[in-house]
Amino acid sequence: MCFVHNNHCCSDLFAHYLSLLEEYKERFDFTVHVYVLMTNHVRFLIEVSDIPLSRIMQNLQFRYTRKFNNKYSKEGHLFQGRYKAMVEKKIRSDDSFAKLITKLEKQLARGRN
Repeated sequence: MCFVHNNHCCSDLFAHYLSLLEEYKERFDFTVHVYVLMTNHVRFLIEVSDIPLSRIMQNLQFRYTRKFNNKYSKEGHLFQGRYKAMVEKKIRSDDSFAKLITKLEKQLARGRN
C-alpha cells in the first residue's frame, strides 16, 4: 500500500526514491507494508530481517540525497538529523497494523509531518 503526495514538480524524484526502495528491498531483504512520500519527508511501515534498519535508511537516504543534489546543483545534507524509528517492536495484531495505516492516511490527508 502506498500514498504519494500530489506534487507534480517532484514526480521524477519520487520515482527515483521508489526505484531505490525497490533495489534495497531486494538487497537487504526487508518488507515495506506502507509508505508515504511527501515533499519534505517520508514515512514507512517496514519489517526488517537481519539487516538493521539504520543501515537500510543510511544507504537509501545517501543515494537519494546524491541524486537530489546533482539535479539541483546542491551540496551537503538533504535530511535534517538522523531518521526517527517510531515503532521498534513487532506489531502483534491486525488491529494494531490497521491503526498504523489509518494514522498514516490521516497524516497524509492533513499534509502533516
